[in-house]
Amino acid sequence: MYIFDKQKDFYDELTKEEMLSLYNDIELPLVYVLTNMELTGFKIDRDYLEESGNDINNKLRSLETSIYTISGE
Repeated sequence: MYIFDKQKDFYDELTKEEMLSLYNDIELPLVYVLTNMELTGFKIDRDYLEESGNDINNKLRSLETSIYTISGE
């Protein structure tokens, strides 16, 4: 697999860019959290999510109207 073939190159690049601690301390542990979330799932409040989406769309429409008004179109 490509990722395993390039493992040393990635490690060397992270070391050169002084980002190895970022990878080891943040990125790598996060993989386990995200994998667990993907495998077990998580609950969402669909009503709240829909309401938030509607609020965002309303704000977007208002901003669009303001932009067109300001630009004279």
